[in-house]
Amino acid sequence: MAKKPAAKRRSINKRHYDDILYEVRDQVAWATINRPRVLNAFREQTLDELIDALKSTREDPSIACAVVTGAGDKAFSAGGDFYAMKRLNWVNGAMWNDRMQGLAMTIRSLPIPVIAMVNGWCMGGGHELALWCDLVIASENAVLGQTGARVGACPTVGATQYLPRIIGERLAREMIFCARRFTAKEAVAIGLINKCVPQSELRKETLAWCETIKGHSPQTLRMTKKVSTSNPISSMPRGSTAWSCSPMSGARRKASKEWTPSSRDANPISINSACATNASSKIISTAAPRTSTRRPPCVGNNP
Repeated sequence: MAKKPAAKRRSINKRHYDDILYEVRDQVAWATINRPRVLNAFREQTLDELIDALKSTREDPSIACAVVTGAGDKAFSAGGDFYAMKRLNWVNGAMWNDRMQGLAMTIRSLPIPVIAMVNGWCMGGGHELALWCDLVIASENAVLGQTGARVGACPTVGATQYLPRIIGERLAREMIFCARRFTAKEAVAIGLINKCVPQSELRKETLAWCETIKGHSPQTLRMTKKVSTSNPISSMPRGSTAWSCSPMSGARRKASKEWTPSSRDANPISINSACATNASSKIISTAAPRTSTRRPPCVGNNP
């Protein structure tokens, strides 16, 4: 009697974390923010674990793509955890921003495509997380927006750089200054996300994207990702500044001996992100070269 062919085994690789769930299944890395009680808002530990998990994909050349999402059906991520951000001051505030920028650079520098699977609220820093990803697919109940102007947090780790390039400068400033929100269908119409699907089909459609990517040349995708993100027009400007100067966090960059000009200041492509010390601060991006006499990114109330 002929033996039945053995069922194809699915490769599953898991790593243990506290704030996120991470596994590699069928050549796809899944990173899920697992804090549904606070709408998947992230704290320092969450950012550290996301960075570590996504960097680990470099160790496995069989991984074709990565998916970032949030646990539950209420939120992709509501951004920074207020309980964590209220503890920030002008010293440890810099560490928070370093983590945010570290996660942004980790996603942008990965050699594989990164997909944001958005379900529910995608606000503030959570929306910036989606901006860092290469592709965004969202369910019909998703809402995307920037809330920094309301809570006193400068959205300078992606929103002020990527939004004008994705949806245009006018809409981007309305989104930042007026805290305008977009539904998933509206987001597709303005080019903010790639696709909107019914909530029940979100994972199915995401898996279909993953299968499509897996069927393409991995070397071509890796080289294309490297070239596209190394282009200064599409990648995070190295000269961008992400200091949080809000009254909520109290993080202020002192205009003193701690700040010194660097060679990056001469880069004509770099963007100067300036922060004021109140919640209604305006973030103005410019591609003009910086002068050697410019003031530090955040000067507080110093004359």
